Amino acid sequence: MTSNFGHPVVLQMSEIQPESVRWLWPGRLPLGRLSLIAGMPGLGKSFATASIAASVSTGSP
Repeated sequence: MTSNFGHPVVLQMSEIQPESVRWLWPGRLPLGRLSLIAGMPGLGKSFATASIAASVSTGSP
């Protein structure tokens, strides 16, 4: 985390308030958070992410 002036901000964990997480795919893909899909080549990661993007962009389940 950085301030508007580019200096690091140091916080204690006791100062951070927990937030609830909304899920696109419960337990797997959170909304508005960074996610990583990893695996060996050729297992279908690109196909899966394209399918998810198509579903989200068209409003499909």
